[in-house]
Amino acid sequence: ELLSASTRPDNASGPSLHLAEDDGGTHHPTRRHASVSSENPPPDNCATLLPGPSILTGTGKHRPNPGTLFLPGLRSLPFWTAPPSPGGAEGRRRIAYGDGVVSEVVEEAEGLWENIREEYLALKGNGAREDYVNGGDGGHATLHDGKWDWHSFMRGGKVEKDDGPTASCPASAGLLLGDDGAATTTTTARHLFRDVPFGYAFFSALGGGSSIKAHCGPMNLRLRVHLPLIVPSAGVRKEGVRDPPCGIRVGNAIREWEEGRAIVLDDSFEHEVWNESSDERVILLFDIWHPDIHREERERIVEMFRYAREQGWISNEN
Repeated sequence: ELLSASTRPDNASGPSLHLAEDDGGTHHPTRRHASVSSENPPPDNCATLLPGPSILTGTGKHRPNPGTLFLPGLRSLPFWTAPPSPGGAEGRRRIAYGDGVVSEVVEEAEGLWENIREEYLALKGNGAREDYVNGGDGGHATLHDGKWDWHSFMRGGKVEKDDGPTASCPASAGLLLGDDGAATTTTTARHLFRDVPFGYAFFSALGGGSSIKAHCGPMNLRLRVHLPLIVPSAGVRKEGVRDPPCGIRVGNAIREWEEGRAIVLDDSFEHEVWNESSDERVILLFDIWHPDIHREERERIVEMFRYAREQGWISNEN
């Protein structure tokens, strides 16, 4: 649902990282047509960006197509959670590939959803200021029509600690951020997409009559989790209104949200969101590391972005 960087070159805004080749033939994250300074080379434990082959699109099938970074070899599916069983039968959630990390994240989120919803309602009732910046953070304003409010725990990989929901929503913050000093921190907190300028966690409230246009996310390094807290009733189907009237498409697959039932998706696939009802739809949205990325790889990727930020090569202050 959230585009954290440019989806295509003609939509470039928000965090961006340019590539160049230095005189020694080694590729580093740097400005296009510039060379890495020999006085401050990237550290040895820093991941490297390489200009890749041309990307083949327009094949008639939806495939991952991130606009900024692509890590080869990662498993990919539009949705990592199965839709509800026919008739609403309860049972163990079916998770793509039977992945243990994704299964634990889903179980943790669903186990707290009622507490998290109560925290959101209290936050909204207290008149908390929403922190969506129109036109900022990756040009989201070019993607959405209507009303879209955020209350953020993490923006651009940085945890918002001092105010907002992190301070006033302990169950939500505990799920997402855990306790850095506790051995029992959540699986979600251990795998949250922190310290990377494309990581987000926030209450996402999409107003009635609002939509987010089709786009691809900036990278395939993350999976995106939606925990539905308030979902408009489908009601009577009306002519001229999409079916479902409030839903999400990833690739060719369309899903409706169900309160308390998490959806995990790969937003490097083309996706879009709409709410053609008259009521607000609210989810807790957060990013986790793709489970195929090993801890050493995570550390090197984080170091790459730290170095790029230090050099001023990331174009905004996220």
